[in-house]
Amino acid sequence: MIVYNAEKRQFVLSTRKTTMVLRHGEEGLYNLYWGGTIRAEDIEAEEKWFHSSFDPDLWQERQEFSSYNGRTFTQPVLIAGEKGQNALFFRFETYHVEDNSLLITLREPHKRLELLLEYTVYEEFDIIGRRATLKNNGGSLDVQRFFSGCFTLPLFRGECLRYLTGKWAGECQIQDRELAPGTIELQSMRGIPGPHFNPSLALHEHAMEEAGDVWFGLLAYSGNWKICVEQTAFGNTNILAGRNDFDGAEILPGGTALSTPMFYGGFSANGFGGMSRLLHSFQISQMIRTPEVRPVLYNSWEATAFAVNVESQKKLARRAAEMGVELFVVDDGWFGQRHSDTAGLGDWEVNKEKFPGGLEELIDEVKSLNMAFGIWVEPEAVNPDSNLYRSHPDWIYHIPGAEPMTARNQYVLDFSLPQVKAYVKEFLGKLLSRHDIQYLKWDMNRAITDVAGEDATGNGKKRRAHVEALYEIWAWLRETFPHVALESCSGGGGRAVGRVVSPGVSN
Repeated sequence: MIVYNAEKRQFVLSTRKTTMVLRHGEEGLYNLYWGGTIRAEDIEAEEKWFHSSFDPDLWQERQEFSSYNGRTFTQPVLIAGEKGQNALFFRFETYHVEDNSLLITLREPHKRLELLLEYTVYEEFDIIGRRATLKNNGGSLDVQRFFSGCFTLPLFRGECLRYLTGKWAGECQIQDRELAPGTIELQSMRGIPGPHFNPSLALHEHAMEEAGDVWFGLLAYSGNWKICVEQTAFGNTNILAGRNDFDGAEILPGGTALSTPMFYGGFSANGFGGMSRLLHSFQISQMIRTPEVRPVLYNSWEATAFAVNVESQKKLARRAAEMGVELFVVDDGWFGQRHSDTAGLGDWEVNKEKFPGGLEELIDEVKSLNMAFGIWVEPEAVNPDSNLYRSHPDWIYHIPGAEPMTARNQYVLDFSLPQVKAYVKEFLGKLLSRHDIQYLKWDMNRAITDVAGEDATGNGKKRRAHVEALYEIWAWLRETFPHVALESCSGGGGRAVGRVVSPGVSN
């Protein structure tokens, strides 16, 4: 529920068991409270700060979407400007409420900028989603940082930070640390979200599994990301999250707009177990396109690796059917000259030596055993020893004048190029339209390196374009082949984030 109090200039966003209160004033928009449900008369008490004259109010205000302006000294959500002048002073202009969404418009009068803040209240799940759009109605703008938003905890709350770290075959290791004044940064700079750090976190007061207050956040983005947890000397704790700003600014031309990923925040008074149940039910209900029970799946990789051929796969399929498997998946090795991980990646034609009659002979066998058929692809990568690379060496990420880096004997295709997107759609379209395939395993096994920006500002635009191209292709797959289940692998948990499941892709 969203209520506006015109007299107090307050927005109250309520879920079943949480309250968020925002207030707009002369200098912008402020967060008064976010946490468990409170009474209206208690909101005023949350506004009060106690400090000395050496620390002006301006330095302690809980700005809802802080931009760098040279006057405040907390972590800004937005840093942008023209010709090195980065001071921005946004003022409240208007708002609009529609169903469970609140849209607040702020305006920067000197640089002809509009900032649209969108809040979506998921009342049943005690979660609020937020994102922002920056509209440039003036001259060319250098955007150095543009996060999705900032969640602010009540004063002197949230003493501990919990987050997830990991590595291949060791994902989601829980880390706990005490908070103190200062800033903690969690991030990925690899081009994919994980598994080394996961774009999620929880702040708590020594909570337990079923007891204690827990504030939590989840950034829904499949590229480079950053989360900043800042605790000030005045007792404010801010959680900022969004696309990572490490790789340089992005030029936003006049007459264009830039939007952020969605950042979800929630609160549980029932410990980590309560948090987990909220997140699980939220993702199943709101993010996953088809939340039915998944079929029992068998993947042939561990049995055969690259030694894939029609007879070995038919034998495995018969054994899988005897175990009650419902979905049989052929992994790497079915295409091109793919006899090891050193060659063939990118050449997405069926290897006729391994499958003389194409894939249909195997698919017919699998279907006769009452199983569905699935297949593995890795569309973002290419081997140097492949027909695709020999034909289009300019399709990979590369730094002019430098030898491109291989990892796992692969380069990464530059998904910001229209011809690369077209090629990927073409081969996937042929594969899925010519064969009765019910499941596609989309793998991505290496970090994205050698990204060279198109201008002096940095590589941020090209990295963002890769993720947007990925989402575009996944959306096209959803629309064109709605019967095909799409799973993101990424070497295990490399893309285990909310934005992957929301286009109908499961992890």
